[in-house]
Amino acid sequence: NPGAVIGHSVGEAAAAHISGILDLPSAARVIFERGRCMQLVPPTGKMLAVALAPEAITPWIAGLKRWVEIGAVNSPRSVTLAGQPKALEQIAERLEKAKIWCRFLRVNFA
Repeated sequence: NPGAVIGHSVGEAAAAHISGILDLPSAARVIFERGRCMQLVPPTGKMLAVALAPEAITPWIAGLKRWVEIGAVNSPRSVTLAGQPKALEQIAERLEKAKIWCRFLRVNFA
């Protein structure tokens, strides 16, 4: 048995199941209800995955911090930005021109 488990997003329910906190039917129900609730939320933002370290993304979001922030640090060289769609689209255009990998996540919220 693992000494500790962690999860992100839907992985939180998987971690809760593996740790014994939730049985499998309860974990599945949490995932189902999470998805159902997310569909009820009106589109309020976007998320952009970027292949840059947290400290390296700072200049790319300078001037847009009112509308964009780091939503997640995925690894030492990968972040997810969250915020208003237009601001993220501006950042994505600049990153693509600089040949820095980025991709919008398929979500309707930040």
